[in-house]
Amino acid sequence: MTNLPRYIVASSDWHLTKRVPMSRIDKMYSLHLEVKVHQILEHAEKINAAVAIPGDIFDSYDSPTYGMTNNLIDIFNTYDVLVYVVAGQHDMQNRMIANSCAYSTLIKSSVVTHVGDRPLNNFYGLSYGDNRKISTYGRKGDAVLLIHRTITPKTPPFFLNDAISAQSALNLYSDFKIIISGDYHVPFSAVKDDRILVNCGTIARSSKELIDFQPVFWVIDTEDVTKTHTVPLNVKPKEEVFQLAVLEGTTTVKQDAAGVSDSIKAVAELLQNGEAKPKYEDIVRALAVKNEFSKDDISILNDILRIAKGGKSK
Repeated sequence: MTNLPRYIVASSDWHLTKRVPMSRIDKMYSLHLEVKVHQILEHAEKINAAVAIPGDIFDSYDSPTYGMTNNLIDIFNTYDVLVYVVAGQHDMQNRMIANSCAYSTLIKSSVVTHVGDRPLNNFYGLSYGDNRKISTYGRKGDAVLLIHRTITPKTPPFFLNDAISAQSALNLYSDFKIIISGDYHVPFSAVKDDRILVNCGTIARSSKELIDFQPVFWVIDTEDVTKTHTVPLNVKPKEEVFQLAVLEGTTTVKQDAAGVSDSIKAVAELLQNGEAKPKYEDIVRALAVKNEFSKDDISILNDILRIAKGGKSK
């Protein structure tokens, strides 16, 4: 038996905002995100689960309006669930949890509980930028870690100094039976013995690369982690929310549903042609699944980073 709740519902990277992404035609983008939040919390209440959110509830510390923050507080208050959270970089101001940011407002309203390196009902937390190896104070095998850090299914790209693979995370945080991570937008899980790492993925479909992406939330069985599974979130048909006619006329890199590029060379050529300058995190996501890099690969990667920063290719 475990002292943890039988089930934990895990979800991350909500990126709540009033801003409508350029690729979307619907003016109710924020409402669609809130509908997903309702679905997550309703399911948690139904199965008597705790809720874990490992960061990036908001798209930026100042992106939600006061009304949106208050509405989210009302949504949390609608459901009888315990919600444990850590902060992602998008929740922070200058890499700090500022008193005036929306994340702090949620904590002060007591609708969520921020967790840190001291146990709270066997839940621990590491917010963005805190990469320490923490102790469970003798509660090994019966503890949950929420962490906002780039954790990839395989070996991360060489230039991501703070990123680690799922297996490395399971080894580093070996005291924890369950590790729940946020930041990397592709959902996946990894099991080692009777322990599990769940990377939640994002619930947002905010760019053309995510047109066919199916957002999910996770139900973690704390007594038998092999029974952990995903539940698909309700989403509008792509024809109703994306500017398909416009997007079909643009050049893009072929990607799968998780938003991972097929070829780093294609990304480099796209940048060299001046057709796009993706954000740094989009470049990272495109490269994070590649295990080994040849000399040619490294040359291409350096070119990508140089161009993305506004420079020219050699």
